[in-house]
Amino acid sequence: MPLPAPVMIAIPLMVIGSTCWEIERSTLASYLREWGIERSNLSPVDADIADDPRHRLLTPRVALTHQTGFPNWRNDGAKKPLAFIAEPGSGFTYSGEGYEHIRRFIAQKTGQPFETLADALVFKPSGMNSTTYSERPWMTGRIAVPMDRDGAHKSPDLASTGNPNAADNLFVTVADYAVFMISAVNNERLPADIARERQRIQVHMPAADACKVPATDGCPTSTDFNLGWTVYQFDETRILSNSGMEWGEFALVYIDPVTRKGMLLFTNGGNGVRVAMDALAIFDFDSPVAAYGRAQMRK
Repeated sequence: MPLPAPVMIAIPLMVIGSTCWEIERSTLASYLREWGIERSNLSPVDADIADDPRHRLLTPRVALTHQTGFPNWRNDGAKKPLAFIAEPGSGFTYSGEGYEHIRRFIAQKTGQPFETLADALVFKPSGMNSTTYSERPWMTGRIAVPMDRDGAHKSPDLASTGNPNAADNLFVTVADYAVFMISAVNNERLPADIARERQRIQVHMPAADACKVPATDGCPTSTDFNLGWTVYQFDETRILSNSGMEWGEFALVYIDPVTRKGMLLFTNGGNGVRVAMDALAIFDFDSPVAAYGRAQMRK
């Protein structure tokens, strides 16, 4: 499922909570000098941006909150090297490259592979026994085969064992992700200061097209990003959410951290948005999330 962000961010937060590492004590480049890590061999300072002085502005917080100033992927539509499209820290710019940057960084910081950290700090303690970023033997026969918009079933985009992408597909069951959401809302296994920081709004996100002036009925009063979740404010109601889509799948999860009411919608089709909206209409029609979905579909 294309829902890796909250899970990915939980991993460095757990690392921070269990060590003296601070989320923005210094820049990634300074950490490299401190540890004696060279630019080569999976260094967080990508060779494409090594000569751009703006890489010194890349702190863990900047990377975790989609403020690196990177594009989503360096090869979006063309064979291009990684380059900044915005000043780091200047605002929200969704970037899978940024999450891969922090994945390599925490692996170098801890000396442990990213998936080893994920298993030890998040998956196993939460009882998430059917969650992985890359191929595992227990997955055989258990993957929902994705279907494109034309109705053709195709092979899933499955990373080879030990070669995860922190910003791409997370293979997870509905039950496991529900466990994770509850754990995240309860701030389980996090020190109080890190838990407070996780909940705090980090950056404002641009409004969806349907919610730009003049806004459509059902739009949130604000859309922001904390350490892991899109935060929608609907008058007095706050919703934590994450969603994502690929060529053959769509997923939407959300939860009200006060009432603990939420929903998880996983689809294995390229037209999954409409399926999810139909499910919302049946199971949670009066929720602000359903109203927001209808607003976007009308647009």
